[in-house]
Amino acid sequence: MYKITSNKKLHQYKTVSNATIDNLRKTHQDNPHDLFWAYHDLIFGDIPLPKVAKNETLNETFWKKLTKPQQIVRALGIFISQANNGGIWQFFFNKTEYIIAVGESFQQFGNMNLFSTYYDRCFNELAVILDNGEFFKICEVWRDENLPFDERWTAFKSGEAHILKRTDFETYFYSDEGKKRLYDALNKYIAQSLGAMITVEMETERTIIDKKNAIPHFTEYLTQYYNVTPSEVSIYYTATVTIENTATKLFLMKFKMPDGYESLGITGYFTHNFEDVDWADIKKMYQKHHKQELVNIYYGWYLVAEDARKNLRKNEFKEEKWLAVLAKLQDVKNTQIPVNVKFQACFFYEGVPHYTYIGDLLYNEETTIFPNDLSNVPVLSVRDKADTGYRGEINCLFSTVYTTGKPHFGRQSPASSIDTKRLWERYVGRKNKLVKDNPWGF
Repeated sequence: MYKITSNKKLHQYKTVSNATIDNLRKTHQDNPHDLFWAYHDLIFGDIPLPKVAKNETLNETFWKKLTKPQQIVRALGIFISQANNGGIWQFFFNKTEYIIAVGESFQQFGNMNLFSTYYDRCFNELAVILDNGEFFKICEVWRDENLPFDERWTAFKSGEAHILKRTDFETYFYSDEGKKRLYDALNKYIAQSLGAMITVEMETERTIIDKKNAIPHFTEYLTQYYNVTPSEVSIYYTATVTIENTATKLFLMKFKMPDGYESLGITGYFTHNFEDVDWADIKKMYQKHHKQELVNIYYGWYLVAEDARKNLRKNEFKEEKWLAVLAKLQDVKNTQIPVNVKFQACFFYEGVPHYTYIGDLLYNEETTIFPNDLSNVPVLSVRDKADTGYRGEINCLFSTVYTTGKPHFGRQSPASSIDTKRLWERYVGRKNKLVKDNPWGF
């Protein structure tokens, strides 16, 4: 029986263009089912087959040559096809060699717990008839073509009676909720891992830094950036990721400057460091998240920078639009209102403006008179028992993403941490995760 292995080297693959991938996603963006099968065909359709190894079948050799993401998509594609046609018993009966791989594949996804639980229960029932020989008796009758088809079919169908838990699995598998969860999870995983399943024709030349060159390259980058050579540079963490459909490595780089400043940057597919983030900020961040989350924050910067480079005119900040957004946030009907606002920054991502601003939060209570000047409001701490002034929260960092309709804000304390200093990079990076802040999951 096949198992999911940790294969990383890409042996069996096709080469496609970014334009092909973008068109595939655009064509099927409203149909997760069709998108999965389009991905599946992109990865495995017309894939060159390996030479068969000694004492193996083509399927065995092919499976061993696949990377881990290819094995997961392959196994679940076979399972879905069989289960859609005749339920989980048909899959067990027709594709017995994949039953372990499918169970292991479901376990890779944190949001597929129900699939994994129901599948394991069915697998345990299958194990009983494998152990007592009943499964092989059914196979023997089915494969005897000298018998009448009705007799063979009856034997095949009799296997369903041994998998009592199949009803729970199939009810969920065929439900709208189950389908959505299954295909959404698979499509997201494929998008994040596509570089480990195909190769992509690069439309523009890009110098990608490997591990051997990471330290000298980043040292040169810092020397040019700060106009002084760093005293220490080392690789802090390595992440294998997929960017723009290409498998690559990103290296978090720890460094120290002659003046004592220490921080963390990144290199690999792109190179960058946050000049306003020091090692103390990084340590605070690491207390809350796994190192992988730091990779996502830098990736957020990359996406924003690329978006700005491609859409210079489209992404121009217009003060009148910001003031219109602020006016809606400060509407007298709102129960909580940002006041004493000082604009910080605006950036665009995918054509949408993202604003940050410092200020106080006014609790718009019925017992107070709404202030005339929202740029000079004496806000008291919510814990303050004074009878005069306006109650609320003092010294907040606000963030607003505005598309259409009524804008909303998020807020947090403007403490000295990477979470706050690089607020929108964190937002975009988390939205487009390369890797989760979970060392055991996807």
